[in-house]
Amino acid sequence: MTYRDATVGVVIPAYNEMDFVGDVIEGLPTFVDRVYPVDDSSDDDTWSAITETAEQVNDRQSPTKPFDRVVVPMRHTENRGAGAAALTGYRAALNDDLDVVASLDGDDQMDPAFLPNLLDPVVEGRVAYAKGDRLASREYVREMSRWRLFGNLLLTGLTRVASGYWRLRDPQNGYTAVSTDVLDRIDLDRLYEQYGFRNDVLVHLSVTDCRVADVPHPARYGDETSGIVYSSFAPNLSILLARRFLWRLGRQSVAGEFGPAASFVAGIAGLAGAARGRVPSLGGDRSPERAAISADGGRDQSHVDVGRTAIWAVLGLFLLCLGSVLDARRRTGSIVRVRADADSERHADLTSTLGSRTRSEAEPGHEAD
Repeated sequence: MTYRDATVGVVIPAYNEMDFVGDVIEGLPTFVDRVYPVDDSSDDDTWSAITETAEQVNDRQSPTKPFDRVVVPMRHTENRGAGAAALTGYRAALNDDLDVVASLDGDDQMDPAFLPNLLDPVVEGRVAYAKGDRLASREYVREMSRWRLFGNLLLTGLTRVASGYWRLRDPQNGYTAVSTDVLDRIDLDRLYEQYGFRNDVLVHLSVTDCRVADVPHPARYGDETSGIVYSSFAPNLSILLARRFLWRLGRQSVAGEFGPAASFVAGIAGLAGAARGRVPSLGGDRSPERAAISADGGRDQSHVDVGRTAIWAVLGLFLLCLGSVLDARRRTGSIVRVRADADSERHADLTSTLGSRTRSEAEPGHEAD
């Protein structure tokens, strides 16, 4: 069985998810051809949960499947990071020559009933990459804690700048689907292997001029705990995105697109100079000696220095805004909004899962703005 004539693999990165990863595997639709649960050297019984579930699913798999087994358990001998686990699954999917590879986390927060909504725009060739969007409606946002929402919005802004996908939402979302043709064109060895892997993927997709779909879906928050250590995650990811931003501008400049890069660089230079008080003179010598107040009541030149600094600061901000506008125009139409329709007749086979369990029909999402 295939999905709309496309073979589908699903990667499930897992770390200390022994209570959830088995349900994630069993809950996948029967049209999935290959499942790659990757245990990133967990401290608990995640590996046992994966192997036991895999044995059960493989024993009752359909003889029409293109592979001798559906679930292929994989394990890291040492903890390497969430991104590294996803990459291990991606490489296995490329080796198996599948058409599309989806990914969802092993914590059971992502409803498999929405998987076709991510697959459709990729299978139809409308986009190269589809990702979940938990910010598409107020109903979905209400399910998030305030701290989680704040972090998500902050990372959305940073990733928009770094990637050039200025209409992107929810870049940390691990519910994704990607064409293996596109995945094969990305240098997987360059990708970040920790939390922040998804953000890095988006920057690389932008460099290759790929279109991306934002697909609304709700999250299912329960008793699971996040493995993110925010004291190191936030600064490390910020540095990564800053480096990737500069790398992307460099690649665009090599390709002949100088406008955004020139505006950003000039804007940053202007702000940096203004902040340090070392701005170019707008005319004449403005040395500290000439800025002193004259004995006969002459004008205090320090006011002129402050004004000049303000001018360069405003100019720097203007150039940054101009760079953002030019960058956004370059990526016009690069983000596609997809309407969730998990209750459509074409998705009726979702009631049949790898674990032979029946899931309730998902609520349709809302059209994004």
